[in-house]
Order: sequence, then C-alpha cells, then structure tokens
Amino acid sequence: ESNVKSLAFWGIVILGAVIFATGSRTPLLAATAVVIWLAVVYPNNKTVCGLIVLLLGGLLAWFFESEILLQRGLSYRTEIGTNILNQILAKLWFGHGFGTGMSIQLENIPYPFSDPHNITLSVFYSGGLVGVMLWVFLYAMTLFSAWKFREDRWVIVFSATVVFGLVAGM
Repeated sequence: ESNVKSLAFWGIVILGAVIFATGSRTPLLAATAVVIWLAVVYPNNKTVCGLIVLLLGGLLAWFFESEILLQRGLSYRTEIGTNILNQILAKLWFGHGFGTGMSIQLENIPYPFSDPHNITLSVFYSGGLVGVMLWVFLYAMTLFSAWKFREDRWVIVFSATVVFGLVAGM
C-alpha cells in the first residue's frame, strides 16, 4: 500500500508541474477548487497539508512568476460574457435551443466567437433560465450526495472530478 501512496504522491506532483508549465490558469483554478473541496469534504492531516502546499505554491508563484498569472488578463471574457448575456435576455426562459449556433461579435475583433468559453453561459444560452436551473440542480444534487456519502473513498474521488470539471468549465 505504501507503493501505491508513493506513486499517487509523485503522480500528483508531476501532474501539478505539468499543469503549471502549460501556463493555463484554468486547470490551476480547477485543481485549487479540488483541493479546497477535499479539505471540506474529507478533513484530515493530508488535506490540511494540501491546503498549506497550495497556499505556499500560490504565494511562490505570485512572488516569482506573477506575470504568468496576469499576463493574459481576462482574455475578453468580460466582453464575451456581456455580449452573450444580452443574447440570453432575448430568450430568457427557454433559451435559443440546443444545436443553435452562437455568434459573439466584439469590437476591434474582425471575427465572431462561436463559444462563450464558459459552460454555464452555454447552457444558459441554449436552455434559458429553465435549462440552467436544471443544470445547477444536477450539480447541486451531485455535490450534496457526495457530501452525504463522503465516507466512501470512491465517492470522494468521483466528486473531486466533478468539482474539477465544474470549475474548469467556468
């Protein structure tokens, strides 16, 4: 069993280094959310150590490589979000329908975006308020069930992947 734990530890270290090396902030944020989720749902010495390592790693990254975290700004996310929310308001309750094409035109960019780069906004656009509320309900019930059955190790593993996917999609 100690070999399995050692392999898991080094796997996490390697995965963390690779994610950090990509320069993408999305998986870093999702991994951070997973560590926080694990600390909440399964509090023990390991999760507290994970939070401390996360905090120290974040401080080191900020101190030595803060431009990696800030260099791309918000990548037009604010403008894309505002544009798509205006389109959502046109068909608020039931949305534009699944399979409907999306076109997000921003000033100073000659081509339209076909994706808001946010799964929640995509669901809201396609399914409207009814659809996004059902989508939120599914995630809420999943996380509530994970909390309820947190004694099972596999529930913890699967809930961590759900949290990673949820945050990465936002």
